[in-house]
Amino acid sequence: MKAFPPADLARLRREGEVRIEPAAQDRERPAKPIIWVVTDDSGVFVRSYLGARGKWYQRLRKDPRATLHVGRQRIPVRARAVSGGALNKRVDDAYLHKYGKRSPDSTAAMLKPNVRRTTLRLVPA
Repeated sequence: MKAFPPADLARLRREGEVRIEPAAQDRERPAKPIIWVVTDDSGVFVRSYLGARGKWYQRLRKDPRATLHVGRQRIPVRARAVSGGALNKRVDDAYLHKYGKRSPDSTAAMLKPNVRRTTLRLVPA
């Protein structure tokens, strides 16, 4: 599996919020919603706060190509669905560590079962 360059990975670890622009769009002006991204030793992960109802998530399930907008930097990625209790526990821990103190209610929402089911691994495109 292709790995993110160390500088990109470090930036994704630091940034509180990034924008994601799915390749699959159904409008003239591309949507770039704000998302939370977490990392651990095994990769970069995102979840849809709205569960499977999230438009950006639905678009990535149709076409896994997307671009992360991190400040002015653009990082092309591909999304892969993941499952499994151990991996989701690590992703839960990453959300708690990164966001838990500054936004406890929103972080708790990211750990709910319907949101956990939307866990995606992002890999460099």
